Order: sequence, then C-alpha cells, then structure tokens
Amino acid sequence: MRTSKLSIMASTGCSIALSDYTITLTKYNSLVVRDGNETVVNNVALLADNLNTTAKGLKNITQGLSYNFITPTVAKVTLNTSSPFHGAIFTADEDAHFYGVWEYPFNNQMTNKGVSPDLKGVQFIFNTTSLVYYIILPNAKNDFKSIIEQYTELSARSEMPPTSGLCPTFWYDDFTQDFHGRVSNAQENVYDIVNHGNFDFDPKFYPDPEGFIKNLTEWGFDFQVWIANRATANKDISKNTKLWNVSTENDWLFPRIVEPIGALGPALNLSILAAYDYFEKGLEYFPSVGVKGYKIDRGEEGEMPDYVQNEQMALFLQLAYDTMVQKWGSSNFYNFARSAVDRSRAVTHIWNSDSHANFTALAYSVASGIRSGLIAFPIWGSDTGGYTREGGALSPTEEVWARWMVFSAFSPVYELMLGTNHTPWYPPYTNQTLSVLQTTANLHADLIPYIKSYAYAASQTGLPVIRALFLEAPSDRGTWEANDGYFFGEEFLVAPIVNEGGRRSVYFPKGRSKKYLNYFKKRDIHNAGTTTNVSLGVNSMPVYVTRGAVIPLFLSWDIPESKFTYFTGEGAKGKTAVIKMTTNKDKRTVRVEYEDLGVGAAVLICAGGGSREVNLNRGGGFTEVGIGDTLFERA
Repeated sequence: MRTSKLSIMASTGCSIALSDYTITLTKYNSLVVRDGNETVVNNVALLADNLNTTAKGLKNITQGLSYNFITPTVAKVTLNTSSPFHGAIFTADEDAHFYGVWEYPFNNQMTNKGVSPDLKGVQFIFNTTSLVYYIILPNAKNDFKSIIEQYTELSARSEMPPTSGLCPTFWYDDFTQDFHGRVSNAQENVYDIVNHGNFDFDPKFYPDPEGFIKNLTEWGFDFQVWIANRATANKDISKNTKLWNVSTENDWLFPRIVEPIGALGPALNLSILAAYDYFEKGLEYFPSVGVKGYKIDRGEEGEMPDYVQNEQMALFLQLAYDTMVQKWGSSNFYNFARSAVDRSRAVTHIWNSDSHANFTALAYSVASGIRSGLIAFPIWGSDTGGYTREGGALSPTEEVWARWMVFSAFSPVYELMLGTNHTPWYPPYTNQTLSVLQTTANLHADLIPYIKSYAYAASQTGLPVIRALFLEAPSDRGTWEANDGYFFGEEFLVAPIVNEGGRRSVYFPKGRSKKYLNYFKKRDIHNAGTTTNVSLGVNSMPVYVTRGAVIPLFLSWDIPESKFTYFTGEGAKGKTAVIKMTTNKDKRTVRVEYEDLGVGAAVLICAGGGSREVNLNRGGGFTEVGIGDTLFERA
C-alpha cells in the first residue's frame, strides 16, 4: 500500500484552510482519497479489457499505475496496460448529487439525485492504452467554486466575448419567406438562406455581400452566418453544392448509418486532413467579407456515427474558431454552438438547443442554464419563447413568451427567434407582449456592463455568470437541489416564474448576505433562510440584491466594504477597474472609490431616503455622500 500526500496552507477568500488530502491504493485495488480520517472519494475500481463492454476491475496492480497529488487539491492518476480500453468506477453515498459532465439530468432537474435507474456513482471507459484522469477536491469543505476554478485551469476557460455577443439578438429562421411580404430582396432581408454548402452568398440576392455587411457594420451591427458540418444533395444533380460534389468525389463523407434528421445529409469526416483543410478554406471566405461570427448548428442528428460525435464536433468548432481568430483576433467575434464538448468552451459559446415553446421547456431551460454554468460554459442563452413552435394555436402563448423574456433579461445572452405568426410586434400578439419585449430588452442592455464584467471574470477563473445557489451559499443544503433559482453574478438572486399564473415561492439562501432586497421595488426585505410566496404580472419576476451590492449601490451599515471589478473595452484592449464602496455608520456616509472606467459614468446610491445619482470623473477618483438610513436598515 502506497500513500501520496501534499499539504499546504491555502487561501480561500478571507479564510485560511489546510488541505490534508491523501490518496492510497488499498489491498482491494481501489484508490481512496481521505481528508484526515474521512473518506471523501472512493475510486472503487480501475478498469481494463479488450472491449468497452467487458472492461472489469484490475487485480493485483503492480505496474502501469501511478497516482500523486500535483497540487494540494488535485490528484493525477495514470493507468497504462496493454489493453485497448481503460476506465474507472467511483462509488458515492446515497444522498450524493451529480451535476457534472458524465451524468445527464434525466429528470429535467439540475441534479440526478433519486432518479431511476439509480446512479450509484460515476463510471467512464475510453478506447486508449494510456488513461489519465484527475480527482479534483475543494480547497475547503463545501468550497464548490474552487472545484470549478481548478477544473477549468486544467481543461479550458471561456474566451471573453465581444460586447455585441451579449446584446439582445433577434434572428429569423426561414429559408424562403421575407418579412410578412414587406421585404422584396435579401439586401433588405438579411436572413435568407440558399444553397447551403457553396461557401458564398447567392449573387442573385446578394450582389455585393461585402458592401452589404459593411453597411450593417456602420449601423453598429455585427453580422453572423449559420454553419453546420453537413453536405446536402439536390434531386437535380446539376444544382448540387460544392461541398457535396467535392466531398463525394474524395470519399470524405460518413456512411449513412441512419437517415439524418430532416434528410439534410451526412457530415464530412474532419479527421481526414484534406477534408478539414477544404472546409477551413471554404469558411475563410466569410470573415474576409466582414462576417464576425458563426451560429454553429447540428452535430448530433445522425449525420455521423454516435461514437465519433465528440471528436468531430471538437474538430469543427476548432476549425470555425480558427477562421475567425485569424481575421479578427481573439475576443473580437462571437461564435456560439448547439453541440459542444468539454474543452470546446475555449473556442465557442453555447445556446440551449431546440426547446419547445411551453412552460415545461422554460423550466427546463432555467435548469439547463444553471447546469451550463456548473460545467463551466458561462456564456449561455436560450431561444426566448422556445424554438419548436406548434402550429395552429398561439405558440408560444403570450404568457410563456413574456415569462421567458424576463428570464432572458437576466441571462448572459438574450436571443429571440422571429417567424411568421411568431413575431411579438405583429398580430396575433398584443401590445402587452411588445411592451414586455421592449422593457426586458432594454433591461438586458442596461445590465451589459455588469454581465460583461462577469464574463471577463469567467475567462479568468472559470466561474459562471449564472450560478447555482450552492455556489454562493455552499453550506446551505437547502440550495443543493434548487433548479428554479440562481445567483446572477454575486449580487443578484433571480427566481424565474416557470408556470402559468405568475405564482411561485422564493427561498433566500443562507450565504454571504444575511438579507435580500427586492430589486425592482427597492423595498420588501427578506432574511436569509426564509421563504416567501409571490404573485407577479407578466412584466416582472422575483429579483433581489444582496447587502452591499455594487450594481448600483445598495449599501448596508453591516457591510463596511464592497468591491466590484468592472471590465471596460473590448478583448485584449479591454481592462479592469475596481469600484470600492466603504460605509461609515458613525458618520452616516458612503465613500465610492473608482479606477478609470474608460467612459463617463454616474453612480446610483439607493438608500432609505430615496436614490441619489452622482456623476463620476473620467480617469478615476472618489466621491463621498451623506446618507440617513440604508434600505436594509429600514427593514
């Protein structure tokens, strides 16, 4: 029996924790990680065999296995044998929760706790003779943030998006129709799609695509195109696309194991270097004429065998990223994909996939957004109102669309699909839906400096913008299964309404903040650990701020100092500026110190006597204001 141990004093926020983890190979050929005398991880079996279906636990391991702590909280395990398949099994307690990449939430919840069939732990098997995996442990008990930070440091972190990627996005999914008969050509209707696979714009409708895109750029828009790794055949052979013709001539296409969804054709095998190079060269045309990003679709609909999907999507996402970054540089374009794998977060952002236009899908989308953050895809959005819309009845209903719009306002990305009979400013929708759209789109735009600052933080730490409640309140077990509420950054507590009628209960986690203030009303204080019932109209949802929040300023005499790291600018040219709020209860004053924010700005101080707006100087400085009561003090 051999034990590996590495201990060090590790700083975790304002506290100091001593990591005292050890990893040991037992006489039963399992690896056990302990924190002192407590077993925290049980790697019950190391697997190997000639087939993934027959892989079994190894006996009497004497060679080919190594394990050690590479940091005080990360153990590296390497397994080498002559077998072509290797894996591992981990057991877990009955009350364990599974949030990560290995276990899909089969019950439409954030965690798989209690699902059927039972999940007794985690198991993985890979087709490799040399397997390396890492066991990542928290810096201190329940320090779940530290797990995400360490994981993304080993794997990959999201690239800082441009501001345009975070702005409200409106798109139209229609291959042939113009906007309600009001548009006569595609120079006016930017969403027309023809001849997918020719790597160009139809010259009949886009005689000058570069000039067209330049005009949009001058109006302040970034222009994207939709792409997918699919070669589509035409019944008229003379009309087959370049992608189809070249791919079939060179035998680059995957064989049709199953009929692809929508009969859209098979994918190119991008493991073939010539196929990869051809596709990459074809895509390079788009950034050359001004396109600044791709919406990357498909990848899991039968266009390739299941067992190569992860590998092929990783290649396609990298290919798409490279064509953009070579033209624009990092963080100066916005790619987002429906299908992605772990390390792809470095080359693409993500959206929720094709959800239905109903309350069930809205509830699932909220849980999906929270889970996306836990697996370290921080820049996430959903098709507001749902993508799959049933014919006949109003779809989505006005209430579904309104509730989803408010949720999207407090999401990193606000994306809304338009279409015939599905456009909020046309009948059968009423002015109420349009009013909610206008309010929420403007609210999201107002929040962009806040979202952008947390997007930058995510690029540096891996921590998400949408945060599961237990990330900010880790010791409150009441948050561990909450899938219908989240923290938006550190300062907002958001509780979307995901059912008809506008009623729900809201739980206030026992975390850093002991009190929560209703953000919109600037009143109604709630103590941590309590629950309240709310009933709201379609133009609102429960949103609260924590004590000492800097978003604007919600000071509390019990929080003597608060800081917010603000990100200004774009990409590599951007920079951070710290805003610090200090309260003095004896003098009844609040002092705001700020570095150069890069723009003219004002600070809104919300206090018991009302709100006060104070202009800030360019270049940095400070301001000090006298305050009577704080809003939290009046509660």
